[in-house]
Amino acid sequence: MKNLSSFSKKFNINKTSIYILSLQLDKNGYSYIIVDPILKRYIAIKHVNFEQNIASKSFGDKIKEIFLNENILNKNYKTFNFCFLSQKNTLVPTSLFDNKNLKSYFEFNHIPDNSEELRFNFLKNTEAYNIFAVPTEITTFLINRIPKIKFYNQASIFIESTIDKAKIDKLKTPFVRININIDFFDIAIIISEKLILYNTFSYKNENDIIYFILNIFEKLNLPVDGSYISISGDIEARSDFFIKINNFVKNIKFSNLKKETEYIFNNIPEHFLYNISNLHLCE
Repeated sequence: MKNLSSFSKKFNINKTSIYILSLQLDKNGYSYIIVDPILKRYIAIKHVNFEQNIASKSFGDKIKEIFLNENILNKNYKTFNFCFLSQKNTLVPTSLFDNKNLKSYFEFNHIPDNSEELRFNFLKNTEAYNIFAVPTEITTFLINRIPKIKFYNQASIFIESTIDKAKIDKLKTPFVRININIDFFDIAIIISEKLILYNTFSYKNENDIIYFILNIFEKLNLPVDGSYISISGDIEARSDFFIKINNFVKNIKFSNLKKETEYIFNNIPEHFLYNISNLHLCE
């Protein structure tokens, strides 16, 4: 994704205490969204790709440099959300969850790293918890700076917003949501407003994405033509990437944000930063 930045004329640097800020970080760059909950409007959006000299640094150094360069992040906000973009997450049903056993749950799918700490989000739409890892360098820095900060993983936002969409639109056909990140993508299948599948896959090119998507359709015996398929993230409408995917998965649509928060940035497609744009609704 290219660097993006747009601020509404309604944005007031002296009124940040009434705003909600959501910051997202991964090894490749960072993004943030600012929402005015009174006007119910997105008022700032920004995405920055790391330059090579920053990309090679530790996460601790990266987060410090971000706050050094982005004075707007150092203001006081009504709510400050942080999302760490990572495939290191796992879902546990509420009936089985005990926060004393985070490591045991996590070890079913991932190898714990001593440089990371485990956190979790409750997913009300699925009656499950998403357990995820965040580098300790990041959590230490952020908690010391913003004691009331809330931590999330992109899977939490992705799953909750997908089920919300199915409920709001009362979708009767299978609903397939895909979100493209720079080197992995998340996919969810919703049928009758229930989560049937969530998974995440690493990829190198569009052929990998097409293979995984079609394989899921085959394994679940889903009709490609009879499903509602929505895509968001790091993909442009007229790119070769999208055209190739659309050749195999017909009638794929770009995801739209909920209308309850006005999106005013006409120069930035709302599907680009779809996950973080929905983060303020997860509170």
